[in-house]
Order: sequence, then structure tokens, then C-alpha cells
Amino acid sequence: MERALEFLKAHQLPSGEFRCMVADNITLDLNPREDPSPFLTQHILYSLQETLLPGSDKVIRKAWDFLMSEAWPGKVWRFWAKRSPGSLFIPPTTDDTSCNAHLMKIRGEKTGRIRHIIRGNRNADGLYYNWILPRAYHLPYPQIWPAMMHIVRSPSKLRLFFNSGFNKPHPDHVDIVVNANVVLFLGECSATTSAINWIHQVVRAGTEATSDRYYQSRYILYYALLRCDRAGIRAFDSLRELIVGRLRDDLADPASEKLTGMEKALSALILAEWAPDVPELPEAIRFIVGAQHTDGNWPTAVIFYGGYNMEKCLFWGSEELVTAFCMEALHRYKEVLITRINPEDVT
Repeated sequence: MERALEFLKAHQLPSGEFRCMVADNITLDLNPREDPSPFLTQHILYSLQETLLPGSDKVIRKAWDFLMSEAWPGKVWRFWAKRSPGSLFIPPTTDDTSCNAHLMKIRGEKTGRIRHIIRGNRNADGLYYNWILPRAYHLPYPQIWPAMMHIVRSPSKLRLFFNSGFNKPHPDHVDIVVNANVVLFLGECSATTSAINWIHQVVRAGTEATSDRYYQSRYILYYALLRCDRAGIRAFDSLRELIVGRLRDDLADPASEKLTGMEKALSALILAEWAPDVPELPEAIRFIVGAQHTDGNWPTAVIFYGGYNMEKCLFWGSEELVTAFCMEALHRYKEVLITRINPEDVT
């Protein structure tokens, strides 16, 4: 974990940002290039705050300052960083904004205005849109109108964005992990009942990977639900046994060698918190330890896809993000081991 932290220190940009890479294939080695985004920095910051290793305070502070500098009017966030030309075209995202607002809530920051923006960004079925745009549900809250008007200040650029690429985004798209991260921020309430019910349906049906055009991974959804659990949200407690069983089956399957380091790290992290006594956990931890490079990092892996069409798709991820996930998994497993030590045996 200390070597991992040193790697993150060495690779944090002067602004506090951590690199986000995009490539033309799922292994991220075909035409890889930097694609500035606060999205990965948010995840890394969350993992750092969960582990709180000695010497991480400066890294955390710089990452936090970067995220706050990336906020747009109304305290909303876009996928692309302000230094990216794409930030001038893309609208704010419900996913980035909910995750960053959750970090603000942890730090005791005021998030009332953001709550109005997110709560209003849902469809008639109560599910939350991917893209934050002025909606009918925003009308009762005049305090957020200026932020909404700022989003649509250039309609031609928005039209260009929604008509770009092979996997065209749509203003009315909804995805499962996005809704899980809304629940993380808003909590269990009347505004999230539909999202919670949908998540239950998807997990029980086993359709996680086909219910999110951008994440396409059960592991990311389960990690989002773990974060909800940590936040005191009990709405998904009845899914824990099912999720643990699936992760155990994945790790016990001979084909588990095909899992990426990130997938094994997220599996180990969830098991360490929800089922620390299962026999698959120590083996997953051994894999993670053995996969660490000498400079402290782990191999890169995809977290984010550019849509369902895999033949015409871009892929996002980074070594820094996988390293943060692996560090968080090792930290949780260390806590498991500590709880098993008899205090009388410790000198």
C-alpha cells in the first residue's frame, strides 16, 4: 500500500488531477492518449479517503482542490476537464455530479442546491437521466435556474454533442450505475424509490452489464452499491448475499484468470466488507499482491466504455485508478486481519 501511494504521489499532476486515458481497444494499448477528466480523480480521491495512509493528506488536498476547480455554475461537473475542448460541448453529467457531491457531503459541505438539480433531472418513471439539462421538474426551484440557463447557453454546441460519434448519446438516456450513484448522494428517500427498485430488478435478473451503456460491468455496479452501504443506505441489504455468491463463483471459476486486476480488486474489496470469511478472499488478495509492479502500480484496465457498439467504441481507464482500487482492497483486507488478532498475542 505504501508503494502504491508513492506511485500515486509521483503521478499526480501539478493541478491535483490524475490522468484519464482513452484508447481504441479494450486493453487500452491501441492509440492510448490522455483525455483530461475529473471523473477518475474523483474515484481515486474516494479510495484515498477510505484508506487514509500516512502521507496521503497532501495528495488528497490537491485532488480535492482540483475537483472543486472543475465545478461549473450550480456545482455541477462535466466528464471532460475544463482544459479539454470537449468541455465546451458536453453538458454536465448526473454521474460525475452525484459522486462529487457525495464527497462534498462527507466533508460537511453544503449540497442543497445540487440536490435540487439532481432531483429534478429524472423522467416520469422516476429514473435519473445521464445528462443534466433543464427539465420540467426543475421549474419549482428558481434558485437553480441560472445554473440551468448556463448549461444551455450554447444550443448549437449541445446539438453537436448529441449528434456526434458512432454511439450517439441522447438527452433521455438512463443507466443503472448512474442511478446507483444518485442514490449514494440523495440517500434512500421518495425521490430515489424508483431508482432503487430498478437496481433491485437488474441485479436479481443478472443484467447489470447490459443495463449501462457506459460501465457495462457488474463489478462497478456492485462497488457503487458498496459505497451506498458505507453511506448508511440500507436499501440494498437484501442483495448482499446474491452479490457475494456471484463474486465467489467468479473467483472460483477457472476462467477467473481472465478477470482484470481491477475486477479482482473490486471483488476482493466487496468480499472483505460483506463476507470476510469466504475462502476465495485470501486467494484474490494474493493475486492482487502478486500483480503489483515494482514501482507500486497495477496494470491498467477499462472502467468506462463509449457506448454499446464495441466495434465503434472508445475505452477509458488508467493505471492510477486501478492502483487506487487495489490499495483500497488491501486496506480492507488488512482491517479484516487485524480484527482476527487476539490482543493478548500482540506485543
